[in-house]
Amino acid sequence: MLIIDILIWHKKRNKMFKSTKYNLKDGSRLPSIEKDINVIDDYSWTPSQKTYRKNVPYVKLTQYELTGAYLLANMKYWMSQIKNATKNRFAMSSDDPYYGLYPAESTNKTLTLPYYQSYHHIIGNGWSAKAGNPLEDLFKNIIGSDNTWIKLGLKITQQITNTPALGITDTMIWDSASPADYQIKFLLFNTGDDPQTNINKNKKLISFLIFSSLHDKTSTATSVPPALYEVDIPGIRYCPVATMDSVNITNKGHMSTIYMGNGESEIVPDAWEINLNIKELITESRAIYDGALGGKKVKAMMAPPGKSSGGGTSANTNQVNETGHGIPDGKGGFLTAAQIQTPTGNAD
Repeated sequence: MLIIDILIWHKKRNKMFKSTKYNLKDGSRLPSIEKDINVIDDYSWTPSQKTYRKNVPYVKLTQYELTGAYLLANMKYWMSQIKNATKNRFAMSSDDPYYGLYPAESTNKTLTLPYYQSYHHIIGNGWSAKAGNPLEDLFKNIIGSDNTWIKLGLKITQQITNTPALGITDTMIWDSASPADYQIKFLLFNTGDDPQTNINKNKKLISFLIFSSLHDKTSTATSVPPALYEVDIPGIRYCPVATMDSVNITNKGHMSTIYMGNGESEIVPDAWEINLNIKELITESRAIYDGALGGKKVKAMMAPPGKSSGGGTSANTNQVNETGHGIPDGKGGFLTAAQIQTPTGNAD
């Protein structure tokens, strides 16, 4: 009953404190900007003409906004995993093991940005002996936690066997890997053949990035965290959930005060330098990396019922077939890709 009460309160809390002005999907105070923000083709970030931008390396970010608390999402996630385990003779689901970790809804917005960074991969694995040696733990349970007798026994054995040194080798246990973080850096020029158009477009994009990277204070005690992103750098990286943990916008070149049509003034430089630091929220695994190489892209964000999570996995099940779609066809199988209308904002 407690879990049911918590879920009911959580649903009411979401409805009560949902932001209308600053919601990333349709907030009234957010800048009016296209759903598919393609900096490579539509913005002045390089002097090169559009015809020469066909093979520009890119990163695609699909945006999401959190819709609930992590605690309840994890409760649902583990309940779903346990339910699947009981059906499959206590074998945890491996089809999409991350799906449902983050309760998030697609904002129907994507960003395609130039990617010229040198970063490809830095993998850090942690191995340690913190689990202890099983034999040493056994001796401690028999004769106490003090190592005095063990050390004395080793010294006696060393002298009897005339061994220069004696000790027990611990088995190293894999502990964890470090989540990746990397930069996306590019310029937005306010000059060119049509500076006023460039300035207006660049201002909207910068405002959108800033809004997306700030939290939304929805009441005295509640907030919506900054946006989440699904990251796709073809052949290099794929991540089902990440965030911009820093957004650095720098004025470059000559700066001028421009008077806007509404009577207000604004300082505008020759260019803005955009430096975005992407912080992945899930440690890369083999299944995740396979998504960067053309394999199935695993999902981690689950939308509320009736909403789009923007991915190839159904919001009502965490079963996924080999094509990456998990919507049952009612006949014991799954719908094919041709039978499914792909939601706007799909990162696949």
